[in-house]
Amino acid sequence: MENFNPTPLLQLLRQHLPGLQFERITPILSGWDSWVLELDEQWIFRFPRRPEVAAAMKKEVRLLGFLDGRLPVPVPRITHQACQVESGALLFCGYPRIGGEGLDAAGADEPGLGRQIGAFLTNLHQTQLPEDLQLDFPRITAQEWRDEYLDEYHWAQQQVFPRLPESARQAARSTWLAYLDQPACFEFQPVFIHGDLGPEHLLYDPTSDVLEGVIDWQDARWGDQALDFVGLYWLAGWPLVQRVLQHYTLPAGSNLRQRVEFLHWVVPFHSIKFGLLTNDQQYIESGVELICAALEIPNP
Repeated sequence: MENFNPTPLLQLLRQHLPGLQFERITPILSGWDSWVLELDEQWIFRFPRRPEVAAAMKKEVRLLGFLDGRLPVPVPRITHQACQVESGALLFCGYPRIGGEGLDAAGADEPGLGRQIGAFLTNLHQTQLPEDLQLDFPRITAQEWRDEYLDEYHWAQQQVFPRLPESARQAARSTWLAYLDQPACFEFQPVFIHGDLGPEHLLYDPTSDVLEGVIDWQDARWGDQALDFVGLYWLAGWPLVQRVLQHYTLPAGSNLRQRVEFLHWVVPFHSIKFGLLTNDQQYIESGVELICAALEIPNP
């Protein structure tokens, strides 16, 4: 985990929430978009790292207020937030800590969790947003989803392909085009998705195998339901996805596996983009290594 100094964050909390009492401070996550602090194992506070993240988090807070109680699994119930007076930009948000720990390989083997995740995704993907949230989370078409990934492909051609070994470039190009040029990959009906359903965002109790909550909704949007299965695939492969699909009651398309596997393969490209954004060579090198490994091509 990346180290960071929590002192400025605590100063923000004390400035805006002078009555908040706590004794123990634990940095629990230094993610791509937010600094996160746990206070006395009771509170979670998230602090956006960049202006665009602050804007997305502000929408997330409004979304969570709507989703709270509408899904079969708890979501963060935001009880504290503060914004800059001049700009209205969100400085932080906080909520009572949800119990459990991130889904791991042991939990992935539990049939009961497959049932709970399947029920959760079924409910989430049927969500219809009220009018006041539709501007924050506009609907898209499958063609617009393809256009987004076409833009990602053009970016990858310029920023990623030159960093790949020569032998990997054609293989990477073929993998992208096999997805973009296949109409069946874009015949889905867009649904409302979490957008970043990694195992660390699925919190469960390993003693009871109960799904305790789903966190980090900053990337929620309309799109291909396949994206919400990518984290499960990353954790335990297609068998875990299949166990969840046994309890997922919405149409998913005959080529769901192809879509999941492609979206899984694209994840290292996101790592490289983040590395370029933050000038962090470690993310760039890791992304290149993962792409080459997926293509089964040595990276010199």
